[in-house]
Amino acid sequence: MKRKIVSLLFGTCFLLTPATIMSVPALLASPSDPVKEIELDGEFPDEKQLTLIKPIEAFIVGESIEVNIHDVLESVLITIYDEEGNIVYQQAENTDIGMSINMNVPLTEGKEYVIEFANSQGQCLYGKFER
Repeated sequence: MKRKIVSLLFGTCFLLTPATIMSVPALLASPSDPVKEIELDGEFPDEKQLTLIKPIEAFIVGESIEVNIHDVLESVLITIYDEEGNIVYQQAENTDIGMSINMNVPLTEGKEYVIEFANSQGQCLYGKFER
């Protein structure tokens, strides 16, 4: 019985380790680069899927924004808006599982921004962040 419990615990830890590693893209960033996750809200892609990994994760890593794609989402339009609603960055991407996008966007320190990920079905994820 004890072996079964240990085996089960080990298997669970082994399965969760890749999810934990994949959710923190900045492990390889330099120690001087602050890392902050951008919390994303919205509905994207199909809510019927049950998964522990978010389909998209976004992080501020130093002077850039890193986006990790964990699902096949086809074409995604990435847009960053400033406080006044002006588009400061826009990029269309054909996505794939395991894809990482590094965006060097000139953002002003102390200002708030919104990042939005929109697909062709009208679904979107968005998150507010401060630079």
